[in-house]
Amino acid sequence: MEEKIISDTFVYLSIGSNLGDRLATIENGLTLIRHRIGQILRIAPIYENPPVGFEADLLFYNTCVLVRTNFSPLEVLDEIQNIEKELGRSNKTIEQVYSSRTIDIDIIYYNDEIIKTERLSIPHPLHQDRRFVLMPLNDIATAKIDPLSGFSVSQLLIDCRDNSSVLVIKNNELDKGSSLI
Repeated sequence: MEEKIISDTFVYLSIGSNLGDRLATIENGLTLIRHRIGQILRIAPIYENPPVGFEADLLFYNTCVLVRTNFSPLEVLDEIQNIEKELGRSNKTIEQVYSSRTIDIDIIYYNDEIIKTERLSIPHPLHQDRRFVLMPLNDIATAKIDPLSGFSVSQLLIDCRDNSSVLVIKNNELDKGSSLI
């Protein structure tokens, strides 16, 4: 597969999985993101954490990536939903209740844009309340300024009220020759 032609549009994605082979699913998701959405510039370590907002027996693996793309925000959304379906995801939520999933890919930031439509909210409306998003995001975008709050990602992490246990299980930095891309 050829890599997607790229521009100077940057999108931050959060990727999580708690069903099946979580690591392989995230690796497959990263490969599909690279080939369908754009060039992966940074990959955070993979963290393990309990589910937030629902009960489940299995812990999640989560990471964040920075991607350079030439897609619009809605094109990115459509493509990540296609990737999720291809990797076994059926529904985002059932009647607004979260559940276990093979993969979940969320757009956290798209450049510095603020978007609120029926289909899409950027920045992601709950990112500042989720340690499992902020910790890997902080690894790749410490100084990134949240366009809604005006705070850096590192400050959002400091202020986050979520005290969930979030532990690094695998370092994936591109600079260190990650096998994930």
